[in-house]
Amino acid sequence: MAGYLARRVDVRGRCHTRDCRRTCHLDLGELIAKGMGALPVRTVQHTLRCARLDSCALFFEEKPEHPLTIGELCRRDYVGVEIRCAGCGRSHVTNAEGVVARLKAAGRGDGLTKVSDLAGLLKGVCKACKISRWSVAILWFDPSSQKVPSWKQEFDRRRELRWRERMDKPGPPP
Repeated sequence: MAGYLARRVDVRGRCHTRDCRRTCHLDLGELIAKGMGALPVRTVQHTLRCARLDSCALFFEEKPEHPLTIGELCRRDYVGVEIRCAGCGRSHVTNAEGVVARLKAAGRGDGLTKVSDLAGLLKGVCKACKISRWSVAILWFDPSSQKVPSWKQEFDRRRELRWRERMDKPGPPP
């Protein structure tokens, strides 16, 4: 929730079931002051849903004051970009610099591209299921209070292997 507050995202919920006028607003500052800053917003949203037998239709709308761009995530070692196929669920984690480089090479965007628009700009089919429907998620972790997640370990391992391959080639160092 601390990230939502830092980006000044207003989170409001409204129920869409018949005969229900329930609305709610997440006061992120108050929740963080009570020690819930590391709690994911989705968890808080889930606890606010009602226990109706015909299920709850409380949907949340997030309105950021300043939309996050992919360029703002560049050169941050603790941020990863997960690109996932919506058809088969196969995913790949890269860094923000890699996404910006691919967007520039394809002529589809640059560092000012909004993170919310990334999935629509990705073209090409999935190698596994041959479907071209992508979803993009930003993965964050706090290196001072959390252990290094598996996606970060795998990304660092791939980067180290690429670096070693470049060093093994004859010629001037890269």
